[in-house]
Amino acid sequence: MEPGPIIAERWPNLMPELRRRSTIDPGFRELLSDYREAWEALDRWRAIDPESSCRIADYDRLVRELEAEIEKELAKDGIPVRTESAGIRNL
Repeated sequence: MEPGPIIAERWPNLMPELRRRSTIDPGFRELLSDYREAWEALDRWRAIDPESSCRIADYDRLVRELEAEIEKELAKDGIPVRTESAGIRNL
């Protein structure tokens, strides 16, 4: 799986490492896929019902948790990452 635009937007300076890890590590590849799916769901809920704050809050929390997990995995390999959210797409 090629990391998609959502991932490239969040970690543009880490794309070579993200590509490498997703090629050799199926678990990491799945983690990136989960992140992308959570972002897509968050975008859908925002478009469907911006007032549905409970559902949006749930997906927002999931996206942040997945971000932290991705960054934790990268940090295990000594890859420096930002620890704060990039705030893309009105997260």
